[in-house]
Amino acid sequence: MFQTQLDRLLAWASGPERQQEILQAKAAFFLRHGEVHEEDRTFEARLGLFVEYYLFDRPLDGEGATPAQAFLDLHRSELEAADIPVFESFLRTVHGVFEVRKLGTKQGLKIREVISGKEYEILERRGLVGLSKGDILEARLIQAGEQHLFSGHFLYHPAEARKAILAEAKRRRRAHPEASSPQLACDLARLALKLERYRTVSVENIYKFD
Repeated sequence: MFQTQLDRLLAWASGPERQQEILQAKAAFFLRHGEVHEEDRTFEARLGLFVEYYLFDRPLDGEGATPAQAFLDLHRSELEAADIPVFESFLRTVHGVFEVRKLGTKQGLKIREVISGKEYEILERRGLVGLSKGDILEARLIQAGEQHLFSGHFLYHPAEARKAILAEAKRRRRAHPEASSPQLACDLARLALKLERYRTVSVENIYKFD
């Protein structure tokens, strides 16, 4: 429902004149999210999460606007009327850590953002292989009318870590009213990468929040 517009935005935002900026953004992202290598199982997923961060969250150097905002400001007058709401939805994406609350709803599924507790109806007809109620995942949502869509890139956390993750989200929410779900996503991503590389260490010993 938005792939054509997303491809157009990405082509514009990744032009030759922005290659150095992309490298800098990538280095900063993986410093927070965990340094990933091609042989890592989640390499493609993490690269996709970076691309979304670059397009939707990071202000361009010297412009103060994200690529999504800068593109829309520059090209709004030449866009097809039907495309404008899609590009506007790129300005309101929701990135964070979510718990699957219900599968098989009328639209697809219901999820809850673990810091704010806000619930979202997700329009999802494909069915996500292996997804179960209670699963915890990092994802980004794109608004589509009254519903939201998954952007398409996910980072899943093991079921054994669910209790610890929800407890940490609750602790952060109580201790810091400004607690950020994207920051929790980064912290969990580093733990997930550690779990990939230290397979003999238990989930419980990695997903600690001391």
